[in-house]
Amino acid sequence: MQQQIEPMNHEIDLLTLARSLWKQKWLILFVTLISFLAGVTYLYFAKPVYEVNARISAPYTMDIEALNYGASFPEQLIKPFEVITVYNIFSSALLAESTHYKFFNKIYLPSLSVSPKDKVQEGVLYDQFKRTITIKEVPKSDPKQYIIKARGHEASKLSGWLSQYINMAKSDAKKGIINMISHRQQNILKELQQRIDSARETARERTSDRLVRVKEALKIAQAAGLSSHLPILVGNVTDDMEKPDLMYGRGSKALLAEIDNLNNRESETAFFPELRKAITYYDMYKNIKINPKDFRMFRLDAHLEEPTSAVSPRKDLILGFSIIIGLMGGIFIGMIRELFLRIR
Repeated sequence: MQQQIEPMNHEIDLLTLARSLWKQKWLILFVTLISFLAGVTYLYFAKPVYEVNARISAPYTMDIEALNYGASFPEQLIKPFEVITVYNIFSSALLAESTHYKFFNKIYLPSLSVSPKDKVQEGVLYDQFKRTITIKEVPKSDPKQYIIKARGHEASKLSGWLSQYINMAKSDAKKGIINMISHRQQNILKELQQRIDSARETARERTSDRLVRVKEALKIAQAAGLSSHLPILVGNVTDDMEKPDLMYGRGSKALLAEIDNLNNRESETAFFPELRKAITYYDMYKNIKINPKDFRMFRLDAHLEEPTSAVSPRKDLILGFSIIIGLMGGIFIGMIRELFLRIR
C-alpha cells in the first residue's frame, strides 16, 4: 500500500513544482531576457576574430628536377637531391625562430598603429604576434604536413600576412639550397681543375720527353748523313715513334719538322685525350645554372583570400548559451522566490 502512495506523492510534487514555476513565469522570462540581452550586448561589443589557414606538404619529384640538373653528367659528380631533403630544408626555414622574428620586424610591426617604446612592450607585441601566426604539424602525416594559420581582428590583413610569411620562408630556403649547390659546384670545379692541371703537366712532360728523343734521333740522322727516311720504314711511322732507337731512320728533315712543330705547338689539348676530357667536364659542370623559379620546395593547399565570416565569437553558440543560462537562472531564482513566499 505504501509503494502505491509514493508514486502518487511524486506526481503531486511535480505538479506542485510546475504550478510554482508557472506562478514565477514572468520572473523566469525576465531573467532569460536579461541573459539574452547580455549575450547580444557581448556580441555587439566583442571584436570578431577572423582566420585564414593553409596546408603545406612535400613537393613531387618533378618539382625538384631543376635542382638535379647535372646529376647525369659523366662520372656523376653531382649527388641528386631527394624530395625529403629539399622539403626538410624548407620546413626548417618555415619553423625557424629567425623567420618569425624577421617577419615580426619587417612586416608585422610596421602594420600596427602603435610602435613599441621599449623592449618590454616589444616582447608583449611579439607574444601577441606568435598567437597571430601559428604553425602546427598535422598528426600522423608522413612526410610531415603543416597547417599554418593567421588569426586576428583585421580580416583584410590576414591573407596577406600568411602569404608573405610563407614567401619569406620560401625565399630563405631557396637561398640556402642555392648556396649549397654553389658550394658543391665549386668543390667539383676545384677537383676538375686539379685534374686539368695534372693532365697539362703530364702533357708537357710527355712533349718534353718526346722532344728530347727526337733531338737525339736528329743528331744520329745528321751524323749518318740521312736526310730522308729509310725505305724499310715507309708506311711504318707509328712503329718508329714507339722505338726510339729507330727514330733516326725517319731522316733529319722529318725530325727537324717535328721539333719545330713541338716547339711551336700552342696547345697540348688536341694531342692528349685525358686533358681534352677533363676540360670538357669542367665546362659542363661550370655552366650549371639553377634558377630559383624553376623548382618548388613544397606544395601549398590554400585559398588565400580575405575571410568574410568570423570564427569567433560564434553567434549561434553565444545566443543559445545565453538563453539556456537565462532559463536555468530564472528557474532557480523563481524557486527561491516561491520558497520565501511560502515561508511567509
